[in-house]
Amino acid sequence: GMGFVTGLFLCYMTEEETFWMLVAMMRNYDMAGIFKEPLTRVKRLLEVFETLIESQLPELAAHLRTIDLQPQTYATQWFMTVYLYSFPFDVVARVWDAFLAEGWTFIVRVALAILRIGQNQMLQQHDLESCMKYLKALPLQINPDTLIRSALEIRVHPSEISLRESRSLAAEAASAAEEDVMRVEEKREEKSIVKSVGEIVEGGVVVVVKKAVGDTRI
Repeated sequence: GMGFVTGLFLCYMTEEETFWMLVAMMRNYDMAGIFKEPLTRVKRLLEVFETLIESQLPELAAHLRTIDLQPQTYATQWFMTVYLYSFPFDVVARVWDAFLAEGWTFIVRVALAILRIGQNQMLQQHDLESCMKYLKALPLQINPDTLIRSALEIRVHPSEISLRESRSLAAEAASAAEEDVMRVEEKREEKSIVKSVGEIVEGGVVVVVKKAVGDTRI
């Protein structure tokens, strides 16, 4: 993903300017979460995107569930490369102009616009493979003006994205806390088992020694 972003910047600026632009993107747009494991930004965008499909494109959402086509199957690449991998340069340039001004909210709006534009055809695809094939071909068929206009028509307020991300972070934190508790309990059980085994072994040794010396009290 980072290679595509670097290549885009090099089209407009020097190598040094590209380096500092990447630094700024990491700091101000949280792009480290796109490229660095565990890809937290990508995961949150996918969760927000899936929720918005349900609310804004319910018929399509139901169809995609039926054919078992999950957002991470097709949208991960969109988000990780910020559309640089699959889309023509004229589309990418328009999307990035708005992205730099609006932030990740616009990236999600573009994803929703892609589905809205292709919705009628996607509803006619009755299996995962044919729908994926259509989605892979769609970027080369979309008119840039149509895509940007459709994205701008989709109402997703930045605060809505932030709220959904906050909920996602809270869920991640709760899950991590639950895992920590489970690990603590597992360690306690391990220590208890080790202690019990140690006592059994120690008791067995005592019995063996007593037998060896002929202690009749055992």
